[in-house]
Amino acid sequence: MLRLVGYGLLTAGFLAAAYASVMDGAQGHVNWTLFAPSLAASVLGVVLARSQARTRSRDESRVTANVANLEASITRIVERLDDLNRRRDDIFVYDLRAEIDESFPAPIDDFVAGRESLVHRFGMDVYADVMSHFAAGERSLNRVWCCSADGYIDEAHTYLDRAAAEFRAVATRLDELRAPAS
Repeated sequence: MLRLVGYGLLTAGFLAAAYASVMDGAQGHVNWTLFAPSLAASVLGVVLARSQARTRSRDESRVTANVANLEASITRIVERLDDLNRRRDDIFVYDLRAEIDESFPAPIDDFVAGRESLVHRFGMDVYADVMSHFAAGERSLNRVWCCSADGYIDEAHTYLDRAAAEFRAVATRLDELRAPAS
């Protein structure tokens, strides 16, 4: 509810400030008695919306659910890459694109949607480490798609291996974080 109030203030304040700045356009003057409070309402709206979003993103049950979703998503990605790697010699190079388009967008989107929970649960260093590997894996998978489009089978296989290694590194890191400290 607070988020909606914040967005409402932001929108109303922005529109009123825009109106105040062009009310007397011929003279080039700004109606400061309307502009200043409108601008203040917009700033207040941003503060309210951001604070609500920050509070919501730090909610422990949400963070726990997101971390579980991250683990499930990366497991699906690794399993699908392993399957693709097992079958890669039997897949026509130009068909790899369709395999990627069919298998990977949903788990990748799911992972990306919950990634901020890594910061709240484990800190910025862990987030940077995990997301560096994830981004490298995603780039490699995109490279496979491009190699498939261009018909470069050997390069596609090379990048399939790289993608698998990067996504496995993410899975390994998440497993390490879940394991109790000895």
